[in-house]
Amino acid sequence: MKSAIRHTWLASALATALIFTACGGGGDAHDEKNPRLTPTLIPKPVDPAPENQANIELRVASSTNFDNAYVPIEINPALITPLWELDAGPCFAIALFTADRLTWAENNCGWELDTHIRSANLDTGQTTWRYSFGPAEENRVRSLGLSGGDLNVWSPDRNLVTTLDLQTGKLKGTSTVTAPPVASDGRYDYFLASANGNATAIKLYDKTTSELVYTLNNPDVQAFNSCRAITIVPGGNNDLLAYYNCDRGSIVQHYELASGVMTWHQISARTDWRTGRNFGLPVVANGVVYLLVTESNELLALDQKDGSLLWQWKPDEPNAMVNSDMVVTKNLAIVGGPDEHTSAIDLSTHQSVMSLPGQGALHISATGKLYILDRFAYNDGILLRAFNLN
Repeated sequence: MKSAIRHTWLASALATALIFTACGGGGDAHDEKNPRLTPTLIPKPVDPAPENQANIELRVASSTNFDNAYVPIEINPALITPLWELDAGPCFAIALFTADRLTWAENNCGWELDTHIRSANLDTGQTTWRYSFGPAEENRVRSLGLSGGDLNVWSPDRNLVTTLDLQTGKLKGTSTVTAPPVASDGRYDYFLASANGNATAIKLYDKTTSELVYTLNNPDVQAFNSCRAITIVPGGNNDLLAYYNCDRGSIVQHYELASGVMTWHQISARTDWRTGRNFGLPVVANGVVYLLVTESNELLALDQKDGSLLWQWKPDEPNAMVNSDMVVTKNLAIVGGPDEHTSAIDLSTHQSVMSLPGQGALHISATGKLYILDRFAYNDGILLRAFNLN
C-alpha cells in the first residue's frame, strides 16, 4: 500500500501548501474516521491577490485525451507553489478535465479489477464520487465525453454508453452506440470514417441539426498501416488540426474547412517502439502550432497557415527525453521533460525558465492552477500533482 500523505520536495523557495493523497476504496475522499483519506492543510504564505480571470475560456478535453490547449494567462514562474497530490490509482486510463473537477477511469484493466469512474474536486483534491462497473474484461472504458451537465462513458466491448450526472455520479441512463465522436466543440461533432483499419476521412456534423457539414478526406491514409485519429484540434480560423497515431509513426494535418483541403502536414516515422508516439498533441495559439517531437526530443513552433518552422527548443541535457503533452499560455509553453520533470519554455527567449517534478498530461484551470498527471510516480498508478500559479 502506498503512503497516504506524501511530502513534496521542491526547491527551498517553494512553500508547501496542501499535500493530499486519496488511497483505494470506495466512498467520499473526506472521512474523519479514516485519517488516510483526510487532507492535511499546511499554512501557505499570503500572496498578492490574483488578477481577475473571469473571462478565461478553456477548451474541454476531447473524449479520449487530456486537455491540451491554449490558456490566455501570463504566468510568473517565481510564484508557483505546490498545492496537493492525489493517488489516481492503478490502471489509470482516460481523464476529462472540466471547470471544477477531474474525472477519470480507474482500475481500467479488465481482468479481476473493479473498473470504476472516479471524480475529484480540482481545488481540494478530494474525491467526490465513484461509480463502479465491476470486475469484467468487457467493462473497460474507452472514452469520456460531455453532454450538458452529464458525463458519457463509452464501453466499446459492450457497445454501451453509460450516462452519469457529472456532479454526483448518479446513473441517468444507458444507450447502445457503436462509437462516440472522436471530438466535439461548440459547433461540430467530429466522427472518423475508416476502412481496413485505416482512417480515411473526418466527418463534421452540426451539433444542432445533426447534418453532415464537411468531409475531410485523408490523403495520408496509405502512409502507414493502422492509422486512426485520436484527437481533433479546432484552429479557430475555420480550420482544424488532425492528429493520427499509427503503427509505424504519427501524422499531424492542417485542413481548411471551406475547401476541405489539407494545406500542410507533418509526418514522423517511428524508429524506436519505446517512444510510444512520435508527436505529442498539437496546441494552437495566436497563429502558431506548437508540436512536441518525441523521437528527436524537441519542441517545434510552426506557422499555422503554411506549417513553416518559426523556432525550436531542445533540452540542454544530452539524451534528455521530452515525451508528454503540453499547455501554452501567453508567455510560456509548458511541456513534459526533460526526463521525469515538467519545464516551461519562454515564448520570447525560447529558453527554459522553470522545472517542476513529474511528467505527464497537463492542465491549467481558470482559477490559476496547474495539474500534472505524473505517470512516472509509480509502476502501477498515476500521481496527480496540483500547483498554484499565483
